[in-house]
Amino acid sequence: MKLKSITVGGFRNLKRTTVNFDGITALVALNSFGKSNYLRAIEFGINFYKGSSAMRKRSFSDESAMPLNKITCNDDFYFELEIENSSNADHQNIIYGYTFRWKRVDKTGAKITSEWLKVKPVEKKKFTQIINRSETKALYRNSESGRCSKKSQVAEDEMLLQRMASLDDCFYTDIIKAVLSVSIFVDHRLDRSDEYEIQPLIPENDDGLSLNSSIGVPHTMAILKEKCPDEYAKITDAFCQLYPNISKIEVKSYPFDPISSELPSLPKDIPYTFAKAAYILWVIDDTLNQPIPFEALSDGAKRILWMFTCIAKAKLNQLALIAIEEPENSVHPKLLQSYLDIINQLLDGCSMIMTSHSPYIVGYLPLKSLMIGLPNDDGTACFYPIKGSQNNRVINDARESDMTTGTYIFDLLSGSESDYEQLRQYLDCGGRSSENRGGESL
Repeated sequence: MKLKSITVGGFRNLKRTTVNFDGITALVALNSFGKSNYLRAIEFGINFYKGSSAMRKRSFSDESAMPLNKITCNDDFYFELEIENSSNADHQNIIYGYTFRWKRVDKTGAKITSEWLKVKPVEKKKFTQIINRSETKALYRNSESGRCSKKSQVAEDEMLLQRMASLDDCFYTDIIKAVLSVSIFVDHRLDRSDEYEIQPLIPENDDGLSLNSSIGVPHTMAILKEKCPDEYAKITDAFCQLYPNISKIEVKSYPFDPISSELPSLPKDIPYTFAKAAYILWVIDDTLNQPIPFEALSDGAKRILWMFTCIAKAKLNQLALIAIEEPENSVHPKLLQSYLDIINQLLDGCSMIMTSHSPYIVGYLPLKSLMIGLPNDDGTACFYPIKGSQNNRVINDARESDMTTGTYIFDLLSGSESDYEQLRQYLDCGGRSSENRGGESL
């Protein structure tokens, strides 16, 4: 399964924005524009439709998510994803989405207002409607040859998608399973130094290979070395490729047995257990006269290795998307291009979206991979791709200004109104229309 795009809107200051995914995509804007809000919105949107009714009831009044901006405060939350599903003989494009109204003082909110599910073979143009829901009706297609006209009674906080998943002998079960299986990992932390500390206690039943695992990087590397040696080799090779003076990384275990045997048993109601060993990563640096622990390296190096392990775990768990904040943080600009190239190689079909306010990131990625946040005076955030027809013009204009492409774009972002207008000419501000992507009129 491949995640092709996600559209979200009506979340904090975020206006409706569609981002297409293919390898690495970067949300680029000045500080405090709203880049992180897009990442939070897609995480919120997926959790909402996969979660319980009780969770959705809480989400309707989540003040950390609802739009408070004067322009967007009356917007319903909007979510839509498009995936390409190839888990069966037929390759299909699937579109699923919904809207809900935030809780309101006048009691008209706190309810799902629309929901839709469409599917088509990849080689065809027309989608077939499977779910079509409005505020007043909820319809679905109950046979492959029928129409989307079968009525269903659903609560205001209930997803019709989940209701359909429980039907027996449903001809589109695989389609619904594909939508419900979409998983992403969103990381908002810039510092991962604590991932390298020795852990005497670890969570019970934590295999170390999930993206939400609490097990640190050294222990994770030991698990990968034992269970997924190919991924372990890719990670160590990639890191040594990025840091040529480092010829080897090796994980070593130091058993706790003599100590732990003298410790009292943990209470049964505590979901932790004693680790069998301490795990330490050792680094062979050709410029040093002895090995050093990985913990002695820079914060940037620690975050880079942590990211490589995340990519490996994302592939093992078939995650559709990894989302990270500011990969340039604590990483020297000279390493960034190689870092991005290596990430692209490691992704191997998975996608990544990153936020950035670095001209280096912008300069090292293809222009088609950028989503630009155009400055405005109303405090809203929306991101737009650069028009394909404008790529050469952007490159030539940057060259004429004696700047790199990344520096040129950020110069426009931080410039005057005339600079914004110049930037607007490069961008596809019309974008993919999402206003009518939902179900047919009911």
